[in-house]
Amino acid sequence: MTNPTRRLVKALAWCLALVLGLLVWSTVARVTYGGPPEADRLGSATSTTCTEHGPVGLRGFGTSYTCQAEVRWSDGETEVAEFPAGQLRPGKRDVPVYLDTAESGRAETTLGRNDTAKYSAVRLPAVLGLGFLVVVLALGAGIAVYRVFRPDEAEQAKRGEWPVSRAEVKAVRIPRLQLLAGWFVFAVAYTVLATIPRYDAPRGEGTFTSPWPQIERALLVDPPATGVVIIGLILAVLVWVIHSTVRADAARVRRYGPAFLARDQRKKPERPKRGAADLGFGLVLLAVALWGTIRVFTSGIADAPLTVWLASARDAVLFACLGALWLGTGETAHQRIARLLAEHQERSGSGGTAGGAATS
Repeated sequence: MTNPTRRLVKALAWCLALVLGLLVWSTVARVTYGGPPEADRLGSATSTTCTEHGPVGLRGFGTSYTCQAEVRWSDGETEVAEFPAGQLRPGKRDVPVYLDTAESGRAETTLGRNDTAKYSAVRLPAVLGLGFLVVVLALGAGIAVYRVFRPDEAEQAKRGEWPVSRAEVKAVRIPRLQLLAGWFVFAVAYTVLATIPRYDAPRGEGTFTSPWPQIERALLVDPPATGVVIIGLILAVLVWVIHSTVRADAARVRRYGPAFLARDQRKKPERPKRGAADLGFGLVLLAVALWGTIRVFTSGIADAPLTVWLASARDAVLFACLGALWLGTGETAHQRIARLLAEHQERSGSGGTAGGAATS
């Protein structure tokens, strides 16, 4: 496959991924629609007329309906109201519904089916997280399309004083940074999904009682899911940017060897660092995971479903994964440079690309 064809295929793939991302975003926004678990009014609704949407469209994947319905509230008042897509279906009678009116600090009035409030804490963080993914896909699609029409500028922008090919960069592994970025994404997804069992019950009028209060007792920390999504994704991006920079420099060390390391004589040579701090931090993380596991088994969820166990074990699982990651990927910068220089010598001695000087 020639370079122009490869760039075109890649641009089309990115554009397709962007379209799919937008559809998934719309689907999640529709499915998770709803206000907080405490409702202002409760009642029942009978659908009268409905408009069909889908199976693929602005509301995402799947068939859904926007319905007009006759609503009877718990205080005896009746009215005709329109329910958003996905809340009611044609022919449904006496469906439990709720109303949550907009107030100070609340974005919108929500009117929906009151079967469960399990997505009440998921909607905002899920929409934010998927919106972030859509932005990344849009940037990727824009860059890929730009490279189709301006390939020379795109290739020139990647060249520097110490150029390395994409294959050379891919050949280098910096496992700790790579896995740490993945851990942040995993922590964000786990935290959001772990909120679902805590609210898996119908909304209450003015109050809400969690069906599984044991989950809150088992957790070590309980930050808001929205804050976890924002901070976690920002940290994931920062770690990935650092990983990309370190990986590119590592590829230059692997190709040019001591010539690249000696490019700036003013820098002081890095001294080897002991791994005791790394080992201690990893063991602390595993100890915290053990403490979280003990809290899970003492929180009183012996007969709970698997989803409740998984939600209760969130902190134990996350800290155990981070501890294992930290202990399993320990490598100081000095050790990494020594390894890359050894690979450089091996490549140079076996007829690979030796680099004693930079390309001007």
